[in-house]
Amino acid sequence: MPLAYSCGTQIEKLETISSIKGLYLDIQNNGCKIPISMVTNDATFGMLSALWLEECIHFMWWYGNGIPEGLTEDLKAPDEFLEREIGCFYEKAGEKERADFLCRYKEALTDQDFPDICNSKRADDIFQEIDRKIGEARSYLILRVKAVCLLTNCRPEELFEEGQGWTDSIPIKSDDYFELSNNMVFALDPMGEKEIDLVPKTLRNDSGSSCTIYVSYFDKDHTENNRQYSITLPPYGILRVVFTNRDLRKLAFVKGNISCADAERAIVQSGEENGIQLYYVRKLEKPLAFPHIEFYRDAAADAMGGAVILGSREFYSTVTSKTYLEKGKDDLPIRCFRSGRQWARLYSNGRLESEFVNDRELDGVTAVAEDGDRGLLICRKGEAYDYRGDGLSKPISLENFWDIMMERFSGDGCCETVRTQLTRFTVNKSRIKAESI
Repeated sequence: MPLAYSCGTQIEKLETISSIKGLYLDIQNNGCKIPISMVTNDATFGMLSALWLEECIHFMWWYGNGIPEGLTEDLKAPDEFLEREIGCFYEKAGEKERADFLCRYKEALTDQDFPDICNSKRADDIFQEIDRKIGEARSYLILRVKAVCLLTNCRPEELFEEGQGWTDSIPIKSDDYFELSNNMVFALDPMGEKEIDLVPKTLRNDSGSSCTIYVSYFDKDHTENNRQYSITLPPYGILRVVFTNRDLRKLAFVKGNISCADAERAIVQSGEENGIQLYYVRKLEKPLAFPHIEFYRDAAADAMGGAVILGSREFYSTVTSKTYLEKGKDDLPIRCFRSGRQWARLYSNGRLESEFVNDRELDGVTAVAEDGDRGLLICRKGEAYDYRGDGLSKPISLENFWDIMMERFSGDGCCETVRTQLTRFTVNKSRIKAESI
């Protein structure tokens, strides 16, 4: 099946290096874009490189070996040269080969006499933007993005149909995952007045069988208020959690995978064999999968059935396509929340931004709990507060806070269950569902 732009126009093969100008006009003037999957997927990238990059590599060969007298554009590079250069776009190539290729590729395509795709400074600006946004990605994917962006003289958000969200489809070499084994035990730590340094992780059951872990809470006097909770993760299941001060046995809190904007709709994050899939779930309807996002750090419900997504470099809404934040990773929130009308986002230093009536920004927050569509609760400086309903704070015991946070994992035969006024949302070992209550 031939490749096509998102506007439906078929992507034509570059037959000569001069035809790159026509490619540039398609992108810049006619609004033609391509999906980022054309670059990240090996099969479609192989087709795209045959259409776009092979002619560039032929040009690089005779550019590097001296352009013959009387420009002849049908000269072809030797097969072994073409094969070696195309190999730089795949994982098996070395870092030095990739760096050398990019240097020669940029030099050839930015030559001001011909073909003058763009000047060297703009090429550097495009490359720097790509490095800033996906510098943690695998180098062969970074090279692919740079190559097609330089070829089209486009910044990534101009070339890819995902716009500002293009980065979330790039697999990141991330230390976000924490692989689980059966019967692991973690302790809850409310932290009190300690220095706050929250560490987000995604617990993952990387096996085809369900897995049970245990979360314990001991009050300071080790009295009858102690708690132990069990959580069952389905095959390949995930759980968004936050650890305290880089001690990866002490949990600040457990977030869960179900987030409700109202009594009938929820956003569900589901761990699957090939990654994480995001679903929109509505009462009595089949779960609807969002377009696949290769890597993202968290999500929560948004208005009108959409989601807010915390990517590796952005925090944005699928409803409005609005980018709330676009900064370096360390400036983004680590977790996002929605329960009914209340939303919040938490930062690694304990700062919480929210829609609470009198506490729109708080410090010292180490845990947040979503309670169906009823609202949010927080733990701050070792004390727990209930903001459900009217959005005003009401002190509650830590034991009550932990019970509400962990209640979703206590369903008989279910991995996670959240109840609203009208609906019960469930994640079990084989499926996601929403039933009337």
